[in-house]
Amino acid sequence: MTTTTIYGNEVTTTAAAADDLFEGICQGLADARGVHLETAITAGGYLAGSTLLGCAHVDLSRLPPGAAVIVDEVNETGPLLVETLFDLCDRSGVDPEAPMPQEVPAANQSQRDYAELMSAFAPVLDRIVDRYNIDCDLRPFVAVRAVARLIVEGRQQLDPALAKTIATHAIVRGAKTVPPRLTVALQP
Repeated sequence: MTTTTIYGNEVTTTAAAADDLFEGICQGLADARGVHLETAITAGGYLAGSTLLGCAHVDLSRLPPGAAVIVDEVNETGPLLVETLFDLCDRSGVDPEAPMPQEVPAANQSQRDYAELMSAFAPVLDRIVDRYNIDCDLRPFVAVRAVARLIVEGRQQLDPALAKTIATHAIVRGAKTVPPRLTVALQP
């Protein structure tokens, strides 16, 4: 199993980057009614999982976007991401004993699909982690911290146990799906 050790200054840096990602997701999804919390949590979960997959440095170029993929390193580290999410939520007052539903009801599904969310927010995460100079192995934890904040701050609107299920499903999907190929226009 892969172990990630996070030192004090890295905690501060990942927390600041996660706050920026939280803001970026909320701003990117905001409309006249506000932010659809389930979609925001899903976006952050996809980013956590896909960043974990990307940091495994597996050549996915021959696989089409959206294809399922299984990578041993991701399978070993993925549970640590979910455990970290749950721990962050629990330490913020979310009931750790509340039973989590197995499935996400239709009424609580994301309003945007995987490709849309990844295309919109992967570049946002990339800019943030580059700005903070965060190593690849810590990048998934930036997204997990942002998801935990979404769950904690949204607990009046969405049952946190259901929110953790949404996040877990999104992390797994992001970690086991070839992301869309993103093209970035170079700034002059």
